[in-house]
Amino acid sequence: MSPFIRFKPKKRLGDKVIEATTLSKAYDTTLFSDFSCTIGPEERVAIVGKNGIGKTTLLNILCKQLESDSGQVLFGETVQISLFPQDASSILNAETPALEWLGRFADAGTAEVELRSFMGKMLFKGQDVLKPTGVLSGGEKARLIISKMLLEGGNVLALDEPTNHLDLESIEELNYGLSLFPHTLIFVSHDHRFISTLDTRILEVTGNGITDYRGTLDEFEAWKKAQKAG
Repeated sequence: MSPFIRFKPKKRLGDKVIEATTLSKAYDTTLFSDFSCTIGPEERVAIVGKNGIGKTTLLNILCKQLESDSGQVLFGETVQISLFPQDASSILNAETPALEWLGRFADAGTAEVELRSFMGKMLFKGQDVLKPTGVLSGGEKARLIISKMLLEGGNVLALDEPTNHLDLESIEELNYGLSLFPHTLIFVSHDHRFISTLDTRILEVTGNGITDYRGTLDEFEAWKKAQKAG
């Protein structure tokens, strides 16, 4: 992948970003209830927890991609979210050529040759850009969605397990690009190194509710050990 991944927001982010109040969500069982939090500019929030505990659900509710059963989520007036979903098929159109799909997120008047060049930097070679998105590999889909985010220029980035289908080099380049992003970052990941190089705040989803810890993953884990020892 290109070593020049730079997420450049097109719009300035104000002081108010996300305010969530008394959120509750249940399917067969209650995932969480009466959870409130305020996420501000420049915060880097990692959502962590065991598989199937509700991390994706929480992220999608905070980004207004999913309705909570109760409570509300309010965005600041300047917020423009750019999303990397865990399930690529939720935003990709299986029959649409990759180049055509990506072009929908480019500025008006962007020439096809520019898009082809851009996709080349994201490791799409030759006629690969014309593949229907439905036949792309997991890694190709991930790089295509990252390309979308780069073109969108959102001032809040939300990513759900972005490293799942990327090779080590691509993960490192994405990590570096995100580390340079100047505004709010919310992400779900199971990759300890990826989390610990980015996070400033932890939301841990458990069967007993959500712990909101202001600090890094390493600090959070040390705090939990101290709580158990005490």
